Amino acid sequence: MSGRLSSDATRWLLVSAYACLILGLSSIPAGAMPEAPQLWRWDKVVHACEYALAAVLLFRALRGSLFTVAALTVLLCSAFAGLDELYQSTIPGRDSSALDILADITGATIATIGAALSTQARPAKLSETRETGE
Repeated sequence: MSGRLSSDATRWLLVSAYACLILGLSSIPAGAMPEAPQLWRWDKVVHACEYALAAVLLFRALRGSLFTVAALTVLLCSAFAGLDELYQSTIPGRDSSALDILADITGATIATIGAALSTQARPAKLSETRETGE
């Protein structure tokens, strides 16, 4: 049992740390953003990748049926994306973008589908993982 608690705690710690990283990046005022014109051209891809990783971490931390875990992952990532954009609009020189939210949700959804398909391809592993937390 302590192994499961430790594993669950580690997974949630990773989710929390990554959420803090996202908020930290959103807290950077526009004037302090690094000059990386090549990167900003790929802004929506960066957003999708950022939330794809968030979705994978959250998918691994949640417990329940495959459908419930997948639905909660997309729902929670979508809500966090909206709140993050709202928060970002309060930072000097930054604004909120519905397209950024859409890119975030797209990345989270694609990653969640991938994680669900990967898990479904290993049904024995899924039941072991969901029951033991490993």
